Amino acid sequence: MKLFLKIVIALLLVISGVSTQAAYHPLKMTFSKMILTEDHHAEITTKFFLDDLTEQIKNKYRLVNVDFSSKETNGIQCLQRYLNSNLYVRQKDEKIEFKIIETSFDEDHKVLIVTCKSEKRFDEKKSFELYNTLFFEVFSNQVNHLKYNGKENRFNLRQKKRDFYE
Repeated sequence: MKLFLKIVIALLLVISGVSTQAAYHPLKMTFSKMILTEDHHAEITTKFFLDDLTEQIKNKYRLVNVDFSSKETNGIQCLQRYLNSNLYVRQKDEKIEFKIIETSFDEDHKVLIVTCKSEKRFDEKKSFELYNTLFFEVFSNQVNHLKYNGKENRFNLRQKKRDFYE
């Protein structure tokens, strides 16, 4: 009886720890750095917290298991689709998407580091717009910090209110 009680208490602690951790982690964020390469392409390196990214990809693409171990896996293929919709540049009224060229994990295996390269050449002398709506579906009141040419800007992104028409 004592062994049974110990097992039940241990299971309750594990279950409460899992649900507390999920409820305690409402903020979803990424860290990105964009550079212009010598061959006139833009390269973006983005760091995703693995638990946030896994949950987002599972929910958005209705996957049971998500695997980010190689470019051929379902996780990376869905991530490529997600990036095409949520992280891109517009220049001269043209959408420039990024292709994943490398992925790796940090040493704790808690962060997925994704490096992407623009599919088209980038004219650094022309103005451009960077679109980043990663995790916007789950965290619509984002604060973004942008540093470009030594100047830092901070701004809020808010999701548009949806209009419903009958």
